[in-house]
Amino acid sequence: MPRAKPLPECEGPKLEPFADDILDLDIKFLDIITTADDGGRKAIVLKARIDRKIYAVKIFQHRINTSYDFGNDYLQPLTTGEPENNAAHRGQDDSDRLNDDTLVSRRPTTEQDKYVLPFFCECRAYGRLKETGREDLVARAHGYLSFVLTQEVRELFNDVIARYASPTQADILSVLGLSGELALDPVFAIVKDWIDHPPFNDVCDIALAESALYPRMLRNLKALHRLGIVVRDISLGQYVNGVLVDLSSAWTVPHCFGPEAGIRPRWEFLSQAAWDLYCFQTQVIDAYNGPYRKMLNKEELLPEVSFRVYSPPEMLDRLRPRPHRQQPYLPLLGNQPWLESQFLTEMPPFDPSKFNWVKAQVARRRLTANDMNNQPKPTKKRRRKIRA
Repeated sequence: MPRAKPLPECEGPKLEPFADDILDLDIKFLDIITTADDGGRKAIVLKARIDRKIYAVKIFQHRINTSYDFGNDYLQPLTTGEPENNAAHRGQDDSDRLNDDTLVSRRPTTEQDKYVLPFFCECRAYGRLKETGREDLVARAHGYLSFVLTQEVRELFNDVIARYASPTQADILSVLGLSGELALDPVFAIVKDWIDHPPFNDVCDIALAESALYPRMLRNLKALHRLGIVVRDISLGQYVNGVLVDLSSAWTVPHCFGPEAGIRPRWEFLSQAAWDLYCFQTQVIDAYNGPYRKMLNKEELLPEVSFRVYSPPEMLDRLRPRPHRQQPYLPLLGNQPWLESQFLTEMPPFDPSKFNWVKAQVARRRLTANDMNNQPKPTKKRRRKIRA
C-alpha cells in the first residue's frame, strides 16, 4: 500500500497521517459518542482503543448540510430573513443550490474544496497548531486515517454498530450515509485525544466546574486567532471539560477567502474572529447565565458569569465612547446568514489574517532539520583483521 501523504495538498499547514493502513493497527471501537441523529452534521465520533491507548476517532460523513459547507450562504453578511430573501440569492437559480440531504463525495473536486470541506478544515487547523507548538489550545490530533470500507474494514465496526442498530443505521455504511458509488470513495477520519467529562455525578456540579473554565477557554480562543485560525462555530457543545474538540468549520490562513486571494473583503478574517467572540458571548456565557441555569432550577447555586466578551449594539448607548465604536459599523460576517443582522461593534484583539504563516513554516522546517542533525549517528562496526 502506498504511503499516505500529509493533507490537504494545497498551500498552508497540513496534517500528517496516523497510519498508512487502518488494518495495520490494533484497533477496537468501544462506543459511539455522536451520530447524525444526535446532531452530528459533519462527522460521527467513536471511542476507540488503539495499541492500548484510548482515543476519539472522528469519521467524516458524506451526508452533510451542504448549504452550510459549500454554498455561498456562509460567505455573506448576516441578514434578516430566510436565505432566499437575501440579496445574495436574488436571481440565483434554486436548482444550482444543494439541499441538506445531498450526498457529496469526500474527494476534493476543486481547489476551493481543500479549504472548506470539514475534514480539510480540521487538517489545516491542527497542522497550524502542530507547526507552532500550540497543540495545548484544543484537543490534540495525532493524525488522520484514510480507508475504503471493504468487507474486512467494515468488520472492525460490527461490534459497536450492533449495540446501536436501528432499521436505518444497521451498519457503518448507513451510519455514514454511503450508498452506490460513494461506498467506494475513501473515508477520512482524524484520531484525537480522548477527553473525559468532569468527574461529577450531579449536573449542577458539572455546570459549575465548566463555568470556572470560561476564562481559560476564552484565552485559548484568542490564542487561536493570533495563530491565524478562526473557529466559526462556537457553542457549549463544541467543548468537553473546557477543551475545544471541533474545528470542522475553522478557517486557517492562508485561505482561498483570505485577503491575499482578493475574493472577499480584506477584513474577512478580522470579522470572523469577532464572530467567534460574539458566539462565545451568546452561545456560551449568555446560554449558561440564562436558559441553562433556569433549566436546572439551580439559579441560586450556580453563580452568574459576570465578565463580557462582546457587547451587542443595544448596549453601546450605555457604554463610554471608544474610538473603535464609532459608526458607521461594518457588517459582521459569519456562517449563519439566516440570523438577524449584526454589526462589527467590537474589534477582536488579534487579526488572524496578519499571522505570518510563511515564517512559521520556515521555523518549523529548521526545527525539524536541527532535530535530525542532533540525532546520534550510527557507529560503524570495525572489522577485526585476521592475521595470517
